[in-house]
Amino acid sequence: MVSIVIPVHNHWAYTVRCLVAVLDHSRDVAHEVIVVDNGSSDETPAGLAQLGGVRVHRNPTNLGFGRACNQGAALARGEFVLFLNNDTEPRRGWLAALIAAAREDPAVTAAGSRLLFADDAIQSAGLLLAYGLPYPLSVIPRGYRKPAGEAPSSGPVRAVTGACMLVRAAAFRAAGGFDEGFENGYEDVDLCLRFGEAGGKVLFVAESVVTHHEAVSGGRFKNEAANLDRLQQRWMERLPRAWFDVVFMRKDPPFDDQFLYDTMVLELAEMKGALVVNRPQGLRDANEKHPKRWRSFRFAVFVYRATSQSIRAARF
Repeated sequence: MVSIVIPVHNHWAYTVRCLVAVLDHSRDVAHEVIVVDNGSSDETPAGLAQLGGVRVHRNPTNLGFGRACNQGAALARGEFVLFLNNDTEPRRGWLAALIAAAREDPAVTAAGSRLLFADDAIQSAGLLLAYGLPYPLSVIPRGYRKPAGEAPSSGPVRAVTGACMLVRAAAFRAAGGFDEGFENGYEDVDLCLRFGEAGGKVLFVAESVVTHHEAVSGGRFKNEAANLDRLQQRWMERLPRAWFDVVFMRKDPPFDDQFLYDTMVLELAEMKGALVVNRPQGLRDANEKHPKRWRSFRFAVFVYRATSQSIRAARF
């Protein structure tokens, strides 16, 4: 059995759409649904009370993603636990594909779906680890904004996003669950890296497709600096160099300004309202709508270019 854990905070309209999609497209796999309500103040408590077949754990306040998921996992009765954001809509066959991939290889400890935006562009096909841009350890969604049909094939990745993550319950417990020191950001990456360090495999499963409306509940980027700092401090000296999918070295071919721009796109796309569609207009929009964040990012790029050689020499 699979225990599907859905942490929620308000936004009942999204939650009920998620629950309906789970019900419609998960009939081929034995499962239970556990909703952890993080102190919702809208229609969510009343709406959940009217639902049958859903186990509900209610917190008096918003305890965040990691803690809510840990609470749900503690209640789970399944061999597998699947963490699912309430702003997602799974599609037909999503759960069966994840389970099949996990059962095929006992070493698999986590698996993630192909996440799509509402317009069917790819949001994430697994996560890449990059060294040197824009942070010493950066996390980049693979296949970002490419057409849905251009998703990579199923296979191993370093990490998958917690928006839809299947884990073996025993492995999750052995790892100690999500690190609650992270606050709504990078808990998923940290967990996947701990799985990998313990010898487990993390898979991207292209056949499992989920629409993700992304960060609807808010708070996703509120603690971005602290979360990134925690990730850097924990992993920069522990990660084998081979684990980095992209390594920017000054001795490499000339600095790729287009990749720098693409990385800016990833950063700016998270700012809601500053999505870069084309280069000149996108940069103007970013500067006008988020001047402080844009100036900070430009400064980070400047520091990166000025100090990259010494930083990399220290690390490698």
